[in-house]
Amino acid sequence: FSILNKYEIITLNPVGEVFEPKYHEVVKILSVDSVENHNKILEVVQKGYMFSGSLLRSAKVVIGTYNTIIT
Repeated sequence: FSILNKYEIITLNPVGEVFEPKYHEVVKILSVDSVENHNKILEVVQKGYMFSGSLLRSAKVVIGTYNTIIT
């Protein structure tokens, strides 16, 4: 039983989710080879936390961006 659970604090660990600026802070952007990973969270650098529907700390994340090169 964690102290976070005792106070009903929710941990944000959004790997694989779509980037949402309301809850996530981008610290790095990586180029990805597939459009499915565009704007998705590839890695969590620092977890975020919520309490009673309010954001305590945003999750610091690495996201992917898919860029097409037209030649």
